[in-house]
Amino acid sequence: GDNGKILQVVNGVWTAVNKLSTVSATTLLASNWDSTAKTYSFEADYPSASYDVEVSLDGDNATNEQINAWIVAKMLSSSSNKIIAKGTIPTIDIPIILVVKPKSLI
Repeated sequence: GDNGKILQVVNGVWTAVNKLSTVSATTLLASNWDSTAKTYSFEADYPSASYDVEVSLDGDNATNEQINAWIVAKMLSSSSNKIIAKGTIPTIDIPIILVVKPKSLI
């Protein structure tokens, strides 16, 4: 009934998702940054052995302050499903678009 979708646990909830990727609006929480390594990890929910993660700013829902924090952070993706701040880590929450792609399906 879901036109080619599969059931998958997303953030602890069974959800019908596209076989190729899941796109969701979510938030980078300022409190979840590792301030020493300057990283933000998605590994707990999306282990890099099973998923590829892409993160982009949700510009439609971001304030000027959030956009500035994104730019100042100079964020880059890593292969271990983390983002790295090459600049200053954000001290405010930032709305993002998260794209999760399964590496393989059972």
